[in-house]
Amino acid sequence: MTQPSRRQRLEEMLARDPDDVFLLYGLAMEYVREGDVDEALLRLADVAKRDPNYHSAHFQAAQLLAQEGRTAEARDWATRGVDAADRKSTRLNSSHLVISYAVFCLK
Repeated sequence: MTQPSRRQRLEEMLARDPDDVFLLYGLAMEYVREGDVDEALLRLADVAKRDPNYHSAHFQAAQLLAQEGRTAEARDWATRGVDAADRKSTRLNSSHLVISYAVFCLK
């Protein structure tokens, strides 16, 4: 019997708890890992819509968009991510987003 993939396991857990943003984020990251950028971006947008303070979703979307050469969109996502981190009073996370975004833009 074949073991279910990580994506399949996440989808099964989401079937039981479809509003769990941590699981939704995990599923988005599985799409990143699988190389499905469009689906990953859709999933990350869903996470950000459900929880605007989920700054990791903003950072990952910015990173993906920057890698795809979509700099203006990446900048928008990174800016919203910094705002989200600031709302959570996580200055370390906010600084990490700014630095990470700058590194991607310089590549």
